[in-house]
Amino acid sequence: MSSKPKKSQKSQGAAGGAQPSARRSQAKPSRKDQIISLFLSGLGEIEDIAVITGARPSYVGTVLQEAGLHQGYFDLYTSTGVPQNIYSKFFANKLGFKDVETAAASVELIDRLYRQFEFAGDRAGQHHALQMALTMFDRARWTGNAWADLWSFVAADLIHPPLFYALLKLWVALGGESLTWLRLFPALASIAAVAPLLLLARELRLGARATRLALLLAAANGYLIKYAQEVRMYGLLLLLTLTSLWLFARLLNRADAARGLVFALALVNLLLVYTHYYGWLVVACEVVFILLKDRRRLTPLLLAAGGLVLAYAPWALACARASGGGGGLAQNIGWITRPGARELVHLFALFNEPFYSRQSSADPVYARGGAPLGLLLVGVPIAVLLVGALRGRRAGAGDVGGAGRSDAVAFLLLFTSLPVALAFAASYALPQSVWGTRHLVVAYAPYALLAGLALARLRPHCWRGAALVLLCCWLAATAALTLVGRNAAPVWCAWEGLASSAARDELRGAPDAGGTTVAVDVGASGAPNVYAFEDLVAYHLWFALERGETAGRFRVVSVKGAPGVTEDPAYFLPRAFDGVSVTNTEALRGERFWLAFRDAGWDETRQPLKLIRERGYRAARVYETTAQGQRAFLVLFERAAE
Repeated sequence: MSSKPKKSQKSQGAAGGAQPSARRSQAKPSRKDQIISLFLSGLGEIEDIAVITGARPSYVGTVLQEAGLHQGYFDLYTSTGVPQNIYSKFFANKLGFKDVETAAASVELIDRLYRQFEFAGDRAGQHHALQMALTMFDRARWTGNAWADLWSFVAADLIHPPLFYALLKLWVALGGESLTWLRLFPALASIAAVAPLLLLARELRLGARATRLALLLAAANGYLIKYAQEVRMYGLLLLLTLTSLWLFARLLNRADAARGLVFALALVNLLLVYTHYYGWLVVACEVVFILLKDRRRLTPLLLAAGGLVLAYAPWALACARASGGGGGLAQNIGWITRPGARELVHLFALFNEPFYSRQSSADPVYARGGAPLGLLLVGVPIAVLLVGALRGRRAGAGDVGGAGRSDAVAFLLLFTSLPVALAFAASYALPQSVWGTRHLVVAYAPYALLAGLALARLRPHCWRGAALVLLCCWLAATAALTLVGRNAAPVWCAWEGLASSAARDELRGAPDAGGTTVAVDVGASGAPNVYAFEDLVAYHLWFALERGETAGRFRVVSVKGAPGVTEDPAYFLPRAFDGVSVTNTEALRGERFWLAFRDAGWDETRQPLKLIRERGYRAARVYETTAQGQRAFLVLFERAAE
């Protein structure tokens, strides 16, 4: 129930036009009239009136105070214009959170007044300032429509559907925002994918040996391990893809209409396409398989697909409305090149590579001979299996028991290769390439099952034994090397530590290069600017500075067009994200500011230091660290004395 006072029926009748007085005399008294009448009748307790009228105590108190019948009631929703004590006049009608600017001004006002009360030794005034801060925080938290904001924010991003973010929001509400808790969500989704993998293998009648080998390959795969640790939707995408394939295989094996299975498959596919757009490739592959193998299921499956399209229409409409802002899809995926043979080889090498996956573009594509060994130990058995299946068909003999009228080899081959082929073709047919190896996790599980089946059916037995021994030795060796090896932390991980150190010293008034201690009243003088030349650096700085005591005390700005500075277009600020401002190099002025950049070393003859020096600034404080052969700098610049 809303806490805002509603219009009385008298005012509503007048707005309606004809004979308002006649309507008013016959209408039921408004809730506001009921509250005033009950109070005048002698019922003086606000909580009692609230129970009788079904209104919130906040609304009852507001009505009575506006009528001049009651004073002294305050709670979360009482207007700051209502005086509580002698300090209320400093905050009355000056606080709000309707937009970012209003909220920032409110925070600055509260901060300034708190510091003034602190300077005067007025602890009661400090307490009232803290009370106002908590009140505004709770109002913003509980009054806003956070779910609608989530929907519009993700729609503005264009390239990801909202389901993962909605589930992540619930996950954060359940356990907080610690890194361990956040990473636990995709890890659990990836672990849960084992269940539908086993069910799919049983539905395809692959056998225990093939299933165990598929599990072994999946458990050691660096590609899956990486995305099971990242707070992204790929673990959930894997889980829903496997669940969809299991239900689809189960549907093929049923002799009856199985309407319940069709409904369950449609529901899972709806979750799948709301998790990632590549989910549509799985749906398309299921339709193609039905066309090729079991057309008696075509009509119900097409009806289910039509229902998916209708259920997806609201999201498509939201994205269409949001696409007008920014640079369109080119901003998000314009950096992706169209795939070729090298990208195909890279994809299947990732499917075979144990315990390794690139964490950044600075890392090698392959490690420890992963590509050739994977081709030899996994690719060759798959080729042998496919050749044997083809020969068996030509001879008129069935190779493996299948899902419905198809066999397991055909099923797994189609769901491995067709999503890849569709993504490849779409990357040339569409204005922008949509190729992404991480998105093709939808093809990994069928590939792992196909590899397990190939290794399990390798003949003669001595070859199979030798292949399995070599495979296990390879996995054990790479696991040992991974455990003893020390991977360098990416340079992006350096910014949080640098920002925390710099912010702590800024707030405490650390001495500058000349030894002078300057305490900065950020509440009174405005938030210091922290400039970065790359969106990803700016985003990391914002994340580090918007927590704890530094929240709201710094303004992070991304600088575009700096001479001699290159930026990876794969990393960009999300649309509709206002935590980081964007400007050009002309903004690098003023008496003092912070600047973040990375380079091989400190060299004032190179950009961006050359530009800053030419404008007459000196480095007052320098915070730096080394990562991946680069040095990350966070520097406080002050205008040099004339």
